[in-house]
Amino acid sequence: SEDAVAEIINQNVARGLIPLASTLVDETTFCADPFKIVSFMAENWANDAVKNSNPFADSLQMNLYRWINNRNSLFFTPAMQRHVHKIVCKTFGILVGKLRQLGTDVFQAGLHTLILSTRKLSLDQARGHCDYLIRAIREVPCMKYL
Repeated sequence: SEDAVAEIINQNVARGLIPLASTLVDETTFCADPFKIVSFMAENWANDAVKNSNPFADSLQMNLYRWINNRNSLFFTPAMQRHVHKIVCKTFGILVGKLRQLGTDVFQAGLHTLILSTRKLSLDQARGHCDYLIRAIREVPCMKYL
């Protein structure tokens, strides 16, 4: 009967065999506020680097990912690292998809390496196509600083 099933479930919850709903919270919940602060700082650094040619802001935003991944850094927390890595992978997937959509062959794609073929025969044509790709990719909101 339903009462017997409910009693078995309650006993298993009490023994810790079934987690409570409150323990099923995603870890990104715990790093949401710090992530907002870090992303706000990174956006301000990027804006300052682009608009004011500030070399310090450029250096800060270029090293942020390294600091988030370095276990000895004050920026490091495992939850934040995993959250940022998921976002980086998702953004990289968007980049590769957009490149394919724009008619570029992607030979190798990894977070550290991206090898493309423009299918252009001359260097001038390839350079023009690369300029077009950069302009088109910068129109994607999450890639405007690339």
